[in-house]
Amino acid sequence: MKNSSITLDRVLHHILTEEEVGRFTIMELRDRYMKLVDRCNVSEPDLRMYLYDEIRKMMNKGWVAYDAERKSRGQRFFILDMPEGLKLKLIEPRKGMQPRGVECDTKQNETDSCSLTEQVPELQPKEYSVAEALTQMLKETRLDLLTSYGETERFAQMIQDIPGLKTTLEPELIASRDNSSRLLGHVNALETALQKIGEM
Repeated sequence: MKNSSITLDRVLHHILTEEEVGRFTIMELRDRYMKLVDRCNVSEPDLRMYLYDEIRKMMNKGWVAYDAERKSRGQRFFILDMPEGLKLKLIEPRKGMQPRGVECDTKQNETDSCSLTEQVPELQPKEYSVAEALTQMLKETRLDLLTSYGETERFAQMIQDIPGLKTTLEPELIASRDNSSRLLGHVNALETALQKIGEM
C-alpha cells in the first residue's frame, strides 16, 4: 500500500490495539470510548457516528472488515493486522472531546488513565490544506456511495429473485436508496466546493 496514510483518533486506536477488542459493534466501541473521553456537548448518537466514520476509514484501508454475518443493525466488525506500508497519524479526539485526565475518583480509574497516557503519547495533528481535506472527504464519500449502490442493487435483486422476501426487505431497499441519494448529494456538494476553489 505505497504512499497510503490514515489519520486516526488516538483513543480509538488505543481501544482497538491495546484492549484486544477483537470483534465489536459501534455501540460497544462507543461504550468503551466514553470511559476514556469526556464528551463535553457531544451526544451519544453523534459520538456513535463519529466512531463509525473512523472505523469506515480503517475499512477503506483494509485494516477493519465486516463480520461474516451482515446485519442492518448491530453489525459486528473485526480488526485485521495493520496493512504493510500504511502510515498512521494519531490525533486527539475531535468535536471538542477531551481524553480524561489522570486525576480520577478511584485508584483503579487512575491506573487505567495513567496506562492510557503512557501507551498512547500526545501527538499533534498534521495541518492539511482545504483542498486536501475536501479531496480526502470526496474519496471516502465516493467509496461509501459505491457501497450503498451495491447494497441497493443486491436488495432489489433478492426481491426480484425471491418474491417472498419483498415484505421483509422492501424497507431495507428503500432505506438503502435514500442513503444512496444522500451520499450522492454529499459527493455533488464536495465536487462543487473543489470546483469553487479551483482544484478540479
